[in-house]
Amino acid sequence: MDSRRIASIDGLRAIAILAVVAFHYCYRWGPALNPESLYPYGTALTGLPGVRFGGCGVQLFFVISGFVVAMTLDRCKTPREFIVRRYARLAPAMLLFSMITFAAMHVIPHAPFPEHWIWFVSSITFIDPVVLNRIPPGGGFYSIDGVYWSLYVEVQFYALACLVYFTARSRFRVTMGLLSALACGLLLVRIPIASPVSNNLLIPLFLPWFVMGVGFHALVLRAEWPVGAFLIALGTLELLAQSAAGVRDAVPMGVVVLVPILFAAAVWFRPFVSVLSWKPIVMIGGTSYGLYLLHENVGVALLHSLPPMNGIVGAIAAASVAAGCSAVAVASFRWIEAPASRAIRLRLLVARGGIEPPTRGFSIFPAPGGANPGEPNTMISL
Repeated sequence: MDSRRIASIDGLRAIAILAVVAFHYCYRWGPALNPESLYPYGTALTGLPGVRFGGCGVQLFFVISGFVVAMTLDRCKTPREFIVRRYARLAPAMLLFSMITFAAMHVIPHAPFPEHWIWFVSSITFIDPVVLNRIPPGGGFYSIDGVYWSLYVEVQFYALACLVYFTARSRFRVTMGLLSALACGLLLVRIPIASPVSNNLLIPLFLPWFVMGVGFHALVLRAEWPVGAFLIALGTLELLAQSAAGVRDAVPMGVVVLVPILFAAAVWFRPFVSVLSWKPIVMIGGTSYGLYLLHENVGVALLHSLPPMNGIVGAIAAASVAAGCSAVAVASFRWIEAPASRAIRLRLLVARGGIEPPTRGFSIFPAPGGANPGEPNTMISL
């Protein structure tokens, strides 16, 4: 797979994060989902095309994650190596932006989101506060920012994928498909005993998205067309079934169909590949993790602190806040996240096990250590 097609997958991240930001700055904190509007422009932007479905950008992130995790697993020799690589990618930004968000809520005037020190537990452990509140019951744990819910889901998928891969490596893809089908089946039939176990361990609402990504990995990087096509079709059918059955929080059918089409276009449709591999778009996608962690509470609090304004000025204000958060995310990736991630991998992998971190791929930034800037790299391997 050439570097432009790899870069275009980072470009997909740009689509996903921009959709999520639009959802949070135009719709999520308006009267449709919140008792009162937190926006200085009220409901003026809620009617913009597609913003009410922008939150589904998270599902696109899940498909990309399935692709990346399958690729990472194929490069790892041990479960420890996989765990270190994923932790090194997620932890530095999570801790940094949790601290920024916590501080911002105590500095921004009239910030509408409360924060407590104990909530850092989930940011450090990546354990869902719902689980923490069971030990002991009513422990008072919440997330520093509501968007972190998807990180807890990601980590659940990492654990499941790692377990399956290193116990049934040659049957990893088929096994993931079967587990997804089992989880979806139990969700739909609602077996009293089995459903709680499935819901907690197999994440049936989200596993089909990850399985789609695993299927695309099989198609794009392994040329395994039968199993890849099977996993993509299976994940799509499971999600359509959930939507048709009226499962709570199921994604609309149109989104279910659109997401795999977008992913396929990003790797096989040349004009789309060219657009998504354009450097500014790759930059947004490559730094989307930090932007995702930062944008909601901080961005909405900043908007909430502004005086009332009309829709046109409001759109400019929302775009300006998004641009500011993006600039912080870019700086964080360049100067904090990437160096910290590399340091963790060097310390825990190279120093202890003699394992060299893989060459990072397509890069929007100068290669460290004097490496050839023209060398093809892949940011998604981080």
